Amino acid sequence: MNVTLNNIGKKYESREEYTLRNINLEIEDKDFCVILGPSGCGKTTLLRMIAGLNSITEGDLVFGNKKVNKLAAKDRDIAMVFQSYALYPHMTVYDNMAFSLSMRKERKNIIDKRVKEVAKLLQIENYLQSKPSDISGGQRQRVALGRAIVRKPSVFLMDEPLSNLDAKLREQMRIELVRIHKQLGTTTIYVTHDQIEAMTMATKIVLMNDCKIQQVGKPYEFYNKPQNIFVAKFIGSPTINIFKGKMVNGRFIAEDGLIDIVPNNSDLKSLEGYNNKDVYLGIRSERFISGENKHQFEGIVDVIELLGKEKSLYVKLDSGKEIIITVPGHYFYEVGEKHIFGFDLEALHFFDAETEQRIN
Repeated sequence: MNVTLNNIGKKYESREEYTLRNINLEIEDKDFCVILGPSGCGKTTLLRMIAGLNSITEGDLVFGNKKVNKLAAKDRDIAMVFQSYALYPHMTVYDNMAFSLSMRKERKNIIDKRVKEVAKLLQIENYLQSKPSDISGGQRQRVALGRAIVRKPSVFLMDEPLSNLDAKLREQMRIELVRIHKQLGTTTIYVTHDQIEAMTMATKIVLMNDCKIQQVGKPYEFYNKPQNIFVAKFIGSPTINIFKGKMVNGRFIAEDGLIDIVPNNSDLKSLEGYNNKDVYLGIRSERFISGENKHQFEGIVDVIELLGKEKSLYVKLDSGKEIIITVPGHYFYEVGEKHIFGFDLEALHFFDAETEQRIN
């Protein structure tokens, strides 16, 4: 089912300002849409408005072709999975999963069939007679998912469902959620502050900050074509390197004068009109070139962070500015060494210094 948000806004009576305003978004049928952003950016409020748990002050929320602003949560044909699992501790796994169907007065044979099918899908069929307290956190999360899946809703809503799991379990559950989504094909709206969850699971990402949508698109677009500096910094680890400087006769010269490069022809065309104006240059840590080259700079390795298959080098320039450079893990560097690095000209991001919006 398509979910459309037209100029959605939310204002609480206790506040003068709108919490959210002018939110426009099209979530297509079968999308796995991840609403991503830092704490306090409005993403959970938006999800609760879609769910019907928070009222809508202005705008239209449309499911398919039906406006649902005033429709009660129970009538929206949705299922929600919470961060806290929200399982009934006195009920077995089977009864937790069957509960919503029982409340709808479904026939027992249909309930039994659906619960067992979903338990098999989630690989928890051996725990159906267990209580939530007798199974692991990962298994409890599967039960919470199962309870939502048995209802066969048109839309799944998920509010940071993996945040209570340890790193290894989160990795496993990410894979499981992608697999389940492929099998079921149900439109899913998933809220998280974790960029790894967004980048690995989403078919569409909605990145929010300061209660506004910053960018909407496919995961690779956020990494390779961030629309502004906030997006560039939020997506990617280590964070993107940002230099403030000025375009002078077709060259980018950083404030400290230590970075002086000529962008490629395509970027120069985008930068027409920026001569003698301040701009920001961004480059991902893995897009530096080692050794002497045309656009080189010198730096001293200050800290080395070994991450297995790669290393993050924290390199200090003479000006004191620190640059993060990622190299393969088997490359040998030592703290205190001076090295020459250069820029990959095909991987530069330029931003307007005033608006912080993308130029190229």
